[in-house]
Amino acid sequence: MKKFLGILAVAGLASAAAAQTWAEIPDAGELTAQDTVGVGALTTITGSTLPTDDSGVDMYCIRVVDWAAFSASLAGGASHDTQLFLFTAAGMGIATNDDASGVQSVLPAGNALYSGRTNGELVMIAISGYNRDPSSTGGLIFPNTFSGVNGPTGAGGGSPLSSWGGTPARGDYSLALTGTEYCVPAPASIALAGLAGLIVGRRRR
Repeated sequence: MKKFLGILAVAGLASAAAAQTWAEIPDAGELTAQDTVGVGALTTITGSTLPTDDSGVDMYCIRVVDWAAFSASLAGGASHDTQLFLFTAAGMGIATNDDASGVQSVLPAGNALYSGRTNGELVMIAISGYNRDPSSTGGLIFPNTFSGVNGPTGAGGGSPLSSWGGTPARGDYSLALTGTEYCVPAPASIALAGLAGLIVGRRRR
């Protein structure tokens, strides 16, 4: 029986570790980030901003465990005109990109805008269609430009996200990530890890 439980625990841990994709369920919000829940590396987020989504923006909470390796890319992962926006957990702008690969968006690894940030930081990443942009009470957070990776240099860049404006392009997307993990550790994975440890401990005794 102990051997059987051990196999179940290890199988569960392996399954959790392999589950590196977060699928949008239900609709992710535009002002409240949807928590990604799992264990280990988070390498892909899939979702849609099609007309059933009334905002045209999907925002997710992720954990950046390695800022030197961090990247986010919609290149090859969408067919519509996209935008990417990165915020702190408090809603302050970090970086944005509109067009990097055709009309798809990329926040590349090693950008100077990530310099000095702390590994393990929780951040919010938003996917929108052109031209739906984030604002604070002071105005647009980011400059309304098509190319390059830009910081929060808009008129409202000194204040946190409070609204979105503009009519977006819409479509399905698959966001590729590096240097990231899930926002919230999966309770089931934690429980399985504890069970595996308990079984190992009993065997040793």
